[in-house]
Amino acid sequence: MSSKNSDITATTENLESAIDRYRREDVLAMLKKGVLNGLSDDKTEYFYCRLATLRSTEILDYLSKQKTYFPAKMMQLDFDTSQNRSFVLDALEKYRKKFNLSDDEECDLLFAIACSVGDARLVKNLIRKKKAANYYPLIGSAPFPVFIQVSQIAAGAISDDQWLELYLSAFTSRDGSARMDYMLRQGMDLFRKNAEGKNAADLLEERIQSYRYGSKKTGAIRKFRKSNYCLS
Repeated sequence: MSSKNSDITATTENLESAIDRYRREDVLAMLKKGVLNGLSDDKTEYFYCRLATLRSTEILDYLSKQKTYFPAKMMQLDFDTSQNRSFVLDALEKYRKKFNLSDDEECDLLFAIACSVGDARLVKNLIRKKKAANYYPLIGSAPFPVFIQVSQIAAGAISDDQWLELYLSAFTSRDGSARMDYMLRQGMDLFRKNAEGKNAADLLEERIQSYRYGSKKTGAIRKFRKSNYCLS
């Protein structure tokens, strides 16, 4: 059970202990007493990341009034836990204006997080702002609502190697055939080649031989090759 809020001494040590014990009421009480006041930026960021693990909208509401921007890394939770994914997705939506989209490093991390949790709106917004281009290949294996934002990427926005990396991650996803069909319907050039003269089908075939993917992936190659013949 939580202790009486009025009796809590607001120290960082007590804050750490309350976070470890998931005592959200105690944590909020100490925040309101100014426990984070006067801390360095690095220490404040550390506590914001720790506080996010409590998955408390009430705490985030309070923090949103105290700081101009949330550090993107506070949303970098363990996404193997479905509760964390849902919480982060909701937080990215509710506090969208609390993340600094003018900072390139922040955008890179936000893009990766958005791909992990399925925030299609944030991914589309970052592509529109021409941010996090080096992370576009993550779209290939992202949840389908995020994946379809691939149609928003300009043909010359990333290198041929990055396009091939995106295609490969898409083709080797559980629903790889559906992803390939979508990109073909969008008129995307799935047969562009890298500096070695290989396209995604060539690289996928090499991976199948190396890692022994199942027949489903072999079928994807045949379909891919067939599509190439039809388009040529």
